[in-house]
Amino acid sequence: MTDRRLRLVVSIYAHPELYPPTLNAVQALSAIAENIQLVYLNTRQSHWHYPQNVVAVPSGKPEVVNYLASASLPVKLKSFYRYVRQLRRTVQQQQPHYLLAYDTMALYAATLAVKGLSNKPRLWYHNHDVNEPESMRRFSLMWLAQRAEKKAFPKLSIFSLPSMERLRFFDMNAFTGRFFFLPNYPSLAVFGALQPANKPVDAIKLIYQGSISDEHGLEEIIDALPHCQQRTELFIIGFGSDAYKEKLRALSQTSGVADRVTIHPPVPYAQLVRTSVNHHIGIAINIPKNIIYSTGGTASNKIYEYAACGLPVLYFDAPQYTQHLGAYKWALPCNLQREGIIKQVTFLCRHFEELSGLAKKDFQEQLHYEKIVAPVIQFLSGHTQTLPTHGAAH
Repeated sequence: MTDRRLRLVVSIYAHPELYPPTLNAVQALSAIAENIQLVYLNTRQSHWHYPQNVVAVPSGKPEVVNYLASASLPVKLKSFYRYVRQLRRTVQQQQPHYLLAYDTMALYAATLAVKGLSNKPRLWYHNHDVNEPESMRRFSLMWLAQRAEKKAFPKLSIFSLPSMERLRFFDMNAFTGRFFFLPNYPSLAVFGALQPANKPVDAIKLIYQGSISDEHGLEEIIDALPHCQQRTELFIIGFGSDAYKEKLRALSQTSGVADRVTIHPPVPYAQLVRTSVNHHIGIAINIPKNIIYSTGGTASNKIYEYAACGLPVLYFDAPQYTQHLGAYKWALPCNLQREGIIKQVTFLCRHFEELSGLAKKDFQEQLHYEKIVAPVIQFLSGHTQTLPTHGAAH
């Protein structure tokens, strides 16, 4: 029986249901923790069901993500101040042994929240998305957070990344703690019991989930739809600008496939999982124009969530992705040329049952979060024998 002596505060300066890897971590860590306090930005209604020993702590009044992103600096500072205050209060009340910060803003908040405390928790920093330096305005909140990240590295006990290619963006020479590689694989607890869709009969159903922009080959796929041998439909779901979504609708109309292209607003993660499993091919095309997409081979969670649903995957044909996905028969590279798209969709359709089974098998045997987080669980479990029953660790 696990000695659940570990107390943990998890901090994410966003809503955790927008970051499935955070949900996976909380689920896995709850198995060895006495309790977990999850402090997050209150930007949408919550639908996720957490384990009994996990307490969700929203910061601030409900605010829409887009509103906060485009708000003035005083509004952003007020929101951040409330968040730091809530995080500090939670740490003081719970006396956690570890404070796990997801991404740069959460780490910045963590360093401020523990200042002056006599019992400081150990810091664990997981970076989900690397920031683009040129995109940060001088003296903006993100700019300040980026500077604070560099100063925090010598104080970290644990540092983890979903992509080994991203290590070069961090000062590992200043880091003296324990590093863990945690790819953004989906959870067996969420996807394990799902049954893949049946073989395509009347139509091949493609799905794209995620940020809706010109970096994912959506225009090229819509252009190819009328030329596919079998009726092929595209379901797009996620966040995106109204202007770009309207551009996709116009392209669908002029291509004569308006009845085959659906653009749907974001849905809660649990609902998204049930939606994905009803399709046949997952679109995981990330054109490597920036740091995130050029290092996304193990960090793009949608790739492996599709596989967990039993969906063969189309990904962008670039070394950053082929080096990680080239060994899997269910994952095919795509160069975004019309003939290439048609060829790969046709192949995936003809071999759907075989490839779907292989995708599900690879997920269940190796590409799941529970397996890759096991070394972290073992590391933390080893500490429970020496951690005090009351009071934080040093």
